[in-house]
Amino acid sequence: MKKLGHHLVCEATECNAEILNNVDEVAEIMIKSCLVGGAGILGHIQHQFSPQGVTIVVGLSESHASIHTWPEYGYAMLDVCTCGNVDPKGILEMITKALGGKPHIKEIERGIP
Repeated sequence: MKKLGHHLVCEATECNAEILNNVDEVAEIMIKSCLVGGAGILGHIQHQFSPQGVTIVVGLSESHASIHTWPEYGYAMLDVCTCGNVDPKGILEMITKALGGKPHIKEIERGIP
């Protein structure tokens, strides 16, 4: 396989419910973590659900990062897909640490078979 990128999916448990329900705070965490991890930010979209939960997708020069939260369970579903010299595991670890949660990460090899 010609490896072209890294795609990590993550389930974060035991997260801080207040943070998980604050769309602006989660967006700031996502963007800052991507920048520190070496990614180029193209833009992002965010949505606050009622009565709770957020969804954020960050477009990266190297692909994307996303999160969907369930504050009532202290749970977040995330993924970071990158190519180039970006540290997707470091990005996920920074995000889950800021959320106060425990990451459960799976890696998918991306490329041409």
